[in-house]
Amino acid sequence: MLIAPYLIGKFGVEKTLKIGLIFTISSGFIMLNENNTAISFMIPIFINSAGTSLTLGTSSSLAISTFSNNIGRVSALLGFIQIGGAGLFVLIIQIFELSSPSQLALHMIMLLPALLVLTLSKKILLKMNAS
Repeated sequence: MLIAPYLIGKFGVEKTLKIGLIFTISSGFIMLNENNTAISFMIPIFINSAGTSLTLGTSSSLAISTFSNNIGRVSALLGFIQIGGAGLFVLIIQIFELSSPSQLALHMIMLLPALLVLTLSKKILLKMNAS
């Protein structure tokens, strides 16, 4: 059984996306600890893989679902943003000249603003609508 469709059915798309982001960000913080052994390096990678599997498909479906009339254009734009964003992340990370595990950890932790926006935007909209 695939876990992402099960979680989407049980919790919904946004909560599943938050769960995936939490897994990915947590793995970044775990990776910041010393990685002297192979297992201490691989555990955060396993957690990151679980988070990424929940995040990528869920975020793509959430982004595309709002624009059902222009699915082709939206898919192309989404791919461009994903590739461009990844390139920008790599460029920013390379400025710091960190070790490889630290670079991986920083990539994962850089998703923290996305989690904050996803969490806080709904609360802000609810407050604005209540006023």
